Amino acid sequence: MSISIADRLAITQVMSRYCHAMDAGDGLHAAALFTNEGRLEIGDSSLGLEEISAIGGQHSRHLLNGIVVDGKELNASVTAAFTTIQHGGEVLAAGHLRGELTKQSDEQWKLNHLSYGGADPFPLPTSDAESLSVDDKVEILAMIDRNGHAVDRRDARMRADCYVEDAVYQYVGQDNTTVSREALFQSLDNASDPHDSLHWTSNHVIEGAGAGAKGSMYFAVYYEGRVAATGIYNDTYRKVGGRWLIVSRIVTVDKKYETGADHVANR
Repeated sequence: MSISIADRLAITQVMSRYCHAMDAGDGLHAAALFTNEGRLEIGDSSLGLEEISAIGGQHSRHLLNGIVVDGKELNASVTAAFTTIQHGGEVLAAGHLRGELTKQSDEQWKLNHLSYGGADPFPLPTSDAESLSVDDKVEILAMIDRNGHAVDRRDARMRADCYVEDAVYQYVGQDNTTVSREALFQSLDNASDPHDSLHWTSNHVIEGAGAGAKGSMYFAVYYEGRVAATGIYNDTYRKVGGRWLIVSRIVTVDKKYETGADHVANR
């Protein structure tokens, strides 16, 4: 029997957690996503759990798209396109990630094997079992996508409708906080920027219970022919009148990584 929609979503979450862990330089959390015999293939290197655990900071964001999951019963395969972007916008590598997974006795999916093809290339969310339904997660992901489309189309009403009345939108480290749905509407309705930006979100981790949830995801902004910014969104959500809406979005923009330096500089 083919794996369920819930299993497909759980495997997608494993891939997102892998990217979060690797980019955070948290090799221990990355290794915990593999079986005891798991291997990570990067170029000519084949890494076991000990080597994966020793992986440090990467100063990068791995963005996954086009994730395809197939499988039956306790075994599955996953393929995804990846782009590795250095903090500040330089594209370091692109290609495909291919993995094989098995479902463990605790119902969690783990990686047996993961390999990079085509190129050598906020706190990490917990890996506890989540109580949100599959339908809730799908609705939240669709709302996040709708919000991104609204910003790029400069559709202020569509964007505002993705937020609760007293929503908060805040940039970390900047004196830039917007409070209320109406203020979010006005900020986009009055924007003078041309309609040539694209906001990409990737590696979503969604968890919660009941009518409350939180999410963490990477973002990249393509503007004027280049990747202008990368970073991470940390969201909270609330189900209101049967619809999932954003309560808060905390935006952390990556600082440009200076090659060969032991610090990062503001852009």
